[in-house]
Amino acid sequence: MVTVINTHEVAQFDAWKQIFDAGAENRSRAGINVRNVYRSADNENKVTVISEVADIDSAKAFIANLRPILTKAGVSEPEFMILEKVM
Repeated sequence: MVTVINTHEVAQFDAWKQIFDAGAENRSRAGINVRNVYRSADNENKVTVISEVADIDSAKAFIANLRPILTKAGVSEPEFMILEKVM
């Protein structure tokens, strides 16, 4: 199991949230388990999503397929971190 942390700024949070919510079934089919969604206390349009994925290859494949959806959702320059738990 790996953890994926995705932080990005969106053009408008409510519009992003609608698109994010609509993707729940696709995430589930891809084996993406969203653990938490955060919104910055200093910038309501900066979002962090923390997910768990079965393995690194699945995480990378999902990220690659996600980029067009992020563009549609008004995301600018997403930052993805794929983390392996060591302890």
